[in-house]
Amino acid sequence: MEMGCGLWSFAWLVFMCYIAEAYQNLTVGGAASWSYDDQTNSTAADYNKWAKNQTFSLGDYLIFNTNYNHTVVQTYNASIYDNCDYDNSKNDDTLMHLTVDPSKPNTNVTVSVPLTIAGMNYFFSSAEDGIDCVAGLRFEATVSVGHRFPPNLRGISAHSERCFEVISFKRAFLGFSVWGQSSINGISFEFYCNQKKCLL
Repeated sequence: MEMGCGLWSFAWLVFMCYIAEAYQNLTVGGAASWSYDDQTNSTAADYNKWAKNQTFSLGDYLIFNTNYNHTVVQTYNASIYDNCDYDNSKNDDTLMHLTVDPSKPNTNVTVSVPLTIAGMNYFFSSAEDGIDCVAGLRFEATVSVGHRFPPNLRGISAHSERCFEVISFKRAFLGFSVWGQSSINGISFEFYCNQKKCLL
């Protein structure tokens, strides 16, 4: 079923207005930084406890306040997370958002990580051959679909004027791919997202 571009544009505008305030910037660990002290063998926070008190949705950002002594690894592979080691990761299941920089050992840095895959997301520091992670610099986040992706995480293409009749929202993901169907104000559409772009 084809819908006019004008009608689609109006629905898209309404949708964007509705979700504009829906997304969150979540500072990992709250007031604590993303850090591990090897002198005391302790982390700045209980990150899994922090994560259990949060609600994570697609489009949210995780804010890591840390320094270059630590890394920020995101994986969708539970084995990688459990082993605190990404050496056996695949191209489609693990991302390195920050690496150790020996030239800036105590330089503070803030890392923003968008949540783009629904389901289980795992985060850990792989520094010191996984010692950070084993000591507790790690957490699990269950990401819900929520309002789906905000405009800054989408790539609108010519496919955005194609609309499809569906009954209910469905989703599935393979690696970095997300496919789904939904309806906005009675206008149904299909979308497909991968690591680089979304087609609507």
